[in-house]
Amino acid sequence: MHLFWRTAAGIMACFFFAKNATAIEPGSSAEISYEYLDLPESSFTHTFDFFVQNAPVSVPSREQNHDGDVDGARLDLSLAGTGIFMGAPVVAGVKGYYAEHDGDQVISCQTLTLAQACNRMPLFDPDPNLQSSVGYGAGVAVYESKLDTRTWGIALEAQTAGSKPIFGVADLKLGAGYRRIDTEFTINGGRVSGGAPVPFTLDEDNGTGYLGGYVGAGSTLPLGAGFVLTIDAEVGVYWAHTEYDGQYTSAGMVGVAQSLSLERDEAAAVAALKLGFEKDFGSFQVAVFGRGEYYSYAPEMRYNEIDRVGGVALGGIRDGTTIGDGDAWTASAGGRVTVPFN
Repeated sequence: MHLFWRTAAGIMACFFFAKNATAIEPGSSAEISYEYLDLPESSFTHTFDFFVQNAPVSVPSREQNHDGDVDGARLDLSLAGTGIFMGAPVVAGVKGYYAEHDGDQVISCQTLTLAQACNRMPLFDPDPNLQSSVGYGAGVAVYESKLDTRTWGIALEAQTAGSKPIFGVADLKLGAGYRRIDTEFTINGGRVSGGAPVPFTLDEDNGTGYLGGYVGAGSTLPLGAGFVLTIDAEVGVYWAHTEYDGQYTSAGMVGVAQSLSLERDEAAAVAALKLGFEKDFGSFQVAVFGRGEYYSYAPEMRYNEIDRVGGVALGGIRDGTTIGDGDAWTASAGGRVTVPFN
């Protein structure tokens, strides 16, 4: 994270000193914020209850290995210029962002009887007609998980400049862009009491790119003494493409090393709302803000799901690991500096 802040400071310095070398751009802004990102949870391990309703069938109950909550720093930069379109003034430019988040969690699984077990299945069954799983028996298993994420995006945007075509109170903006959510997820397990340790590791790289366009509205409300309330909202439709690569290794089972690659395409909506307070100092403006974003689609891994009929688990055959349909959202707060180019 220290490397991120040093890099961010360097980029911001170059960004503002570029003012002297750029005559066609009327303004630039830089934002630094702290962001919370909520992704779908990961549930790779589970407990087995071998006797349910007096029937000798194995029914897995998924455990949460990571809740998907991470936080970290985010940097936003933008360059914009003014022009005339169809006789009306517009502001057009490019904007982008980059963020890094991380979160570590430790989860314990405890079983009390020999009819239960802390367990996990491989990414897929080496023999599709047989269940391949490893359990610890009664006792306590400990799983350590680590989730690192990188998010970034870039967009071209145009907005009406003061004509306020939306009910006379807000300017209209249109944009097109690309954004990504990349995750690295690791689970290490094997520290156990009450049974023999059977270590395993799951390493995943999961990346989703969103390509599309959006429409939005922006408005300002003067508050006096040079202060302004800013409101900015947008919603867009994107085509999302997910690529997954997973590696699973485990002791004490057939298929001790597995690799799996998957892809999924999905339509997604992305919405954002931003509120800020800005002060104009003449040669520059300073603002503080809060921002929220929502993604209607984010990949949620479904690990080697067992076949079910009417909610009852069937023994023997499972569907294999697939990419499911989850969602994600962010919340951030930070500051902005805007330098007009005269």
